[in-house]
Amino acid sequence: MRIHPLVISAVVVGVAAGGIAAWYSTGVKRPGRIINPLAESEQAVSSVSPTPTPVPLKTLTDNNNRMQFSYPENLTLNTHPEDNVNYAHFEFTDPEHPGNLIVWVRDTTATNLGTWMKTDKRFTDGVITDANLGGKPAKKIRTAGSDLIITGFPDQGIVYTVEASGSAYWSGISDVVTGSFAFTGAPQGGSGNGGSAVDETAILQ
Repeated sequence: MRIHPLVISAVVVGVAAGGIAAWYSTGVKRPGRIINPLAESEQAVSSVSPTPTPVPLKTLTDNNNRMQFSYPENLTLNTHPEDNVNYAHFEFTDPEHPGNLIVWVRDTTATNLGTWMKTDKRFTDGVITDANLGGKPAKKIRTAGSDLIITGFPDQGIVYTVEASGSAYWSGISDVVTGSFAFTGAPQGGSGNGGSAVDETAILQ
C-alpha cells in the first residue's frame, strides 16, 4: 500500500512540532530579548545611595588641662563655666539625636587603671576593653544595663574620661573625639573648670 506524500509531510511536521514543544517544556532557556549590559549596569549604579558629605570638624584646645580633641562642628558645645568643682566639663549635644557626649577631667582616688576599675561602681558587670586616650593606656567600658560608653584613664589623682550616652550616633562621635584626643603638654588639671582657657578652631577633614 502506498502512502501519499502529503500524509508523510504532515506526520513529519507533527513530530517536529511535538519535539519543539517538549524542548520548551523542559525549562531549557530559549532565546529572548538581547540584554544590554550597559543599561543594566547604569540601573544598578542609579540605585546606590550617594555617599554622605563628611561633616567638617572643629578642634577644641583646653589650655588649663593641656589637651585638645576634634568634634563635628554641627554639635552644640556647653563648657559649663558654672562648674567650679571639676577641671573640665565639656558637654556636646545634637537636637536631632537624643543623648550627649561629655569630656570630663575630675579628681579621683584611683592611682592606676586597676584601682579605677574597682572604685567606679558604674563599671560593675560592664564590658571592658583596652583603649588609648591621648597616647596613654586607657580602658573603654560599655556599662551594663545602660547605653553609656566610657573611655578614660587616671593620672596622678585626676581622671580623664570621654562619656557617650544615647545611641549609636553618640558612639560614633565618641570614636571621633577619642581618636583625635591629644595632650599638648604633661597632663595637669587646673583649679576648677576654666571656660576662658578654651580655644576653638575650625578645621576640615
